[in-house]
Amino acid sequence: MQSGFSLPQRIALLAILVLGFPSGPVLAQSGADPPPTLKHFGSSLKRLKWDPDKKAAVESGSAEKSNKSASAEDVVKVDIDLVVCDVLVLDGQRKIVQNLIQDDFIIVEDEKPQQVAHFSAADDLNIERSIVLVFDYSSSVYPYISNSAEAAKVLVDQLRPMDRMAIVTDDVDLMVDYTRDKMKLKKALEELKQRATSQQRFGNSDQFSALMATARELFSKEDYRRVVIFQTDGDELYLLQPADLYRYYGIDPPPVNGSELEKRRAQSELQNYLKYGRPVTKSFSLKDLHSAVEKSRATVYSVIPGIRFMGLSLVEQMEAAKKMLDYWQAVLPQGHKYQTKIRAQALDGIMRNRDHLVSQQAAVDGAATKSGGFTSFLESPNQAAEIYARILADMNSRYMIAYYPSNKSHDGQRRKVSIAVRNHPEYTVEGRKTYYAPQPEQ
Repeated sequence: MQSGFSLPQRIALLAILVLGFPSGPVLAQSGADPPPTLKHFGSSLKRLKWDPDKKAAVESGSAEKSNKSASAEDVVKVDIDLVVCDVLVLDGQRKIVQNLIQDDFIIVEDEKPQQVAHFSAADDLNIERSIVLVFDYSSSVYPYISNSAEAAKVLVDQLRPMDRMAIVTDDVDLMVDYTRDKMKLKKALEELKQRATSQQRFGNSDQFSALMATARELFSKEDYRRVVIFQTDGDELYLLQPADLYRYYGIDPPPVNGSELEKRRAQSELQNYLKYGRPVTKSFSLKDLHSAVEKSRATVYSVIPGIRFMGLSLVEQMEAAKKMLDYWQAVLPQGHKYQTKIRAQALDGIMRNRDHLVSQQAAVDGAATKSGGFTSFLESPNQAAEIYARILADMNSRYMIAYYPSNKSHDGQRRKVSIAVRNHPEYTVEGRKTYYAPQPEQ
């Protein structure tokens, strides 16, 4: 069970206090007996250690040695020379361009032309795709869980014959390993929906940890087309390194040059939350996570349940805060009324912490943009079907282009990739712009 309440959970709690949510373990997290994981999923996280001098996560030597056999089973390093790019081609009106062939594409890596080695058209049903759904079903995204699970079921039904899919939860649990069994996948989604809607159990909000484990463990060199659908509000952010429990709980930190009284007040407020238990800080940073996503060479589609705050003006964020409370009202039993005074307090609390919400949304968005995917904001629960349909349409419209880079160095360095369509400067090619070369041989 996760200890204490994160900022989004506190906002949810404010909504519950305002709107009279029925009694029950609404903000409770996972049960005492989590389901068993498959293939020791998440074990690679235990081998990470935060190095404050390097300001980065490093592999723990002793842990790596003692878990040598487990490492070979759990983590398949993506040390391959073949570079695979899933790309979407849009014309000047942002419409998808179809029916292109291999010779239409030009690839440049670090300003050096490359030769296309493998090509697959967007409608090629013979190419296997390895798809992972990382699904946050924690209490802070309660209004969106049911519709999202149903939308994901529709996506499952429309997967291609060669597609295989896995489901990972924010408990860092590989709930369903890779399978083509659509009934099994839909049964798992229904179980997650029932856990949350019955208020029986919610996820642990370890969504970035789940993505980190996915990026490090669930793709092998045989997985040419790799896709992650990452649905979360990102409320684990401030437990990543360097951890900031003040921001995690939405508390104003003591000013750098503040008085002793100000510092004591901030520390006292923090201790009030920590009396429920200290949350587990992570051994990696957001930069480490985004790097792991790049190294996995998967295309990430982020779905952020909740009202968008990122990129909005102050006035727009105020309207967003009002909508946030309104959506909580929509999932409550009929007959509950707003309490004007408390609602005003709740709105004030959201607005004071709006920068934190922006940071969380930006962190989730970063996982998608760095991978060549995109981010969708699930502001209204009934938008879930449209968003998942858009993700599937994008996946089905991408060309696979692969090449063996002329630079054969295994130096672990980031390399820039540029792909264009020959004789069509007006076309835009969307997809990953960088990749990491294989690490040096040990």
